[in-house]
Amino acid sequence: MIILGYTEIALMKMAENHPLRSFLEEVFQAGNRAKRLVDGILRFARGAPEDKIPVSLSVLIKENVKFLQQLIPSNIEFVSKIEVTPGEDDTVLASPTEFQQILMNLVVNAVQAIEDRGRITISLRKCFTEDGFPNGLEVGKSSYMKLCVSDTGCGIDPSIIHRIFDPCFTTKPPGQGTGMGLTIVYNAVKNMGGMIQVESRPKKGTTFKILIPVLDKKAVETQKEWVGEDSKDVSKAYRQLMRVLVVDDDEALLKMLKIELEMEGFHVTTFSCPYEALKSFAESPFSFDVAIVDYRMPKMTGLELVRRFFSIRPDFPMVVMTGYLEEKMKKEAELLGVRFVIVKPVSLSDMVSILQACGEIGKAHEESVQERL
Repeated sequence: MIILGYTEIALMKMAENHPLRSFLEEVFQAGNRAKRLVDGILRFARGAPEDKIPVSLSVLIKENVKFLQQLIPSNIEFVSKIEVTPGEDDTVLASPTEFQQILMNLVVNAVQAIEDRGRITISLRKCFTEDGFPNGLEVGKSSYMKLCVSDTGCGIDPSIIHRIFDPCFTTKPPGQGTGMGLTIVYNAVKNMGGMIQVESRPKKGTTFKILIPVLDKKAVETQKEWVGEDSKDVSKAYRQLMRVLVVDDDEALLKMLKIELEMEGFHVTTFSCPYEALKSFAESPFSFDVAIVDYRMPKMTGLELVRRFFSIRPDFPMVVMTGYLEEKMKKEAELLGVRFVIVKPVSLSDMVSILQACGEIGKAHEESVQERL
């Protein structure tokens, strides 16, 4: 979160034509890829489903090409063929993290299948079910995005091809594979409502074909309207009226958040010790409009601090941050009355939207109290 935060601050302060801007943008994109990858690993380990959002597959592939090239040795040619226009024509309901895992696992398998020199090709085009898969598959009449990952490697033995998606099945020697890569791919494709098929011939190469249903335009427009309404910009004048209390035992994170939020016009007070934050709040509970507290702190947990804040001011808008979200903790926070539970790293735009929502809730509560009075 600190890496992404300071990179975002630097980009905000840097001129559009600055020669170093593209380098920082690469750092920011790589940080977000790392965030999605770690989140995906944790979700897979817990068996939790991935959150799906409308995404452009061609954009996702282009974003991951540079990352994928790092996995490919110089003796292998890497080709990408994107035959669709980014935007509505290739918009699907998917998890960016899961899609990255699909590409990464298929490319790694392709690299391992090529013994000397060869070629790996990623292609994407729009198709309909009749030209995509055999008649035996149960498919609807919708249009699909067809993703193909092909290699010119050793191919797969026909006697085992039916087992390649089985968990822990691998033909690699000990220390060179877990057998989980294609299982992850299969589960990710199914989670997106898609289908996967493999074609392979020994010594001729392998092609994985994936169909993912295209999101209809009405659903895309509805999502755009919702996002636009929820994340509308707040004037700097309004933000300056919002007094934010931030509590986290990480001094570097506190410093970064203070800089970011003050750049956006908020008035920010920070504490690294929850007891000091509680003392300040108890002395003047109406000096703050919202609090952001870390969940895991050595002297007092975030939820214990929330309880004490609520004992002083029950209507106080609270936001809890955590690096690892457990369902039990989330439910406990919601029962206490916490407005939002957010997982680090949090982008500045998301943080601003959350604070805006808390401010609107606070204003509505005050107006309601005044009406009753």
